[in-house]
Amino acid sequence: GRVFMTPPYGRALPRWLAKAAAEAKAGAEVVGLIPARPDTGAWHRYVAGRAGVFMLRGRVAFGDGRSAAPFPSAVVVWGGSAATLAGLREALPGAWFIPPAV
Repeated sequence: GRVFMTPPYGRALPRWLAKAAAEAKAGAEVVGLIPARPDTGAWHRYVAGRAGVFMLRGRVAFGDGRSAAPFPSAVVVWGGSAATLAGLREALPGAWFIPPAV
């Protein structure tokens, strides 16, 4: 099926990314809101070239919206169907889309 995740943004994040990549390889579609940290080893192992990435403009804010995250964020899609990716492109018009490697 399809799974949406917003994993903890600490030291456990690489395990969540590994699980998302593994589930997509097994046939699931996984959509995650994660910190955009393309300089990390985990990003290169589990995201770069393996998932569709929507780099979000600005900083994500939660709750009352007064405080934004102190880092950029990305919506990452592992195993995303063409329809899901198209829907996200429409829903996130200001995002920079990086397609997965074919």
